[in-house]
Amino acid sequence: MFNVTFSTRQKNVFGRKRIPVPIDVKNGPTYTIEFVANMTIPELSMSTELLDFGKVCVNTRKTVKIRLANNKEVDCEWRFLQKSGEVGEVPAGFE
Repeated sequence: MFNVTFSTRQKNVFGRKRIPVPIDVKNGPTYTIEFVANMTIPELSMSTELLDFGKVCVNTRKTVKIRLANNKEVDCEWRFLQKSGEVGEVPAGFE
């Protein structure tokens, strides 16, 4: 059993990568394992570019719904900041 870690550089091109790795067996043949990776980054997008709450009266509450989407193959971590600067909790199912 072994673990494989692939570290990228800033100038790497995104897309499918094939990396052959020769494995030498002592007193035996050499095997080649080909690792295949899809180089991509997460991309979080919102259903709207502007959140407009319109007029909100004092001591009232107004809700505006937005949709966050990540259409990439890798997970996207995100969080929101409340006015106080504290990190808000991400609702269950949205991680």
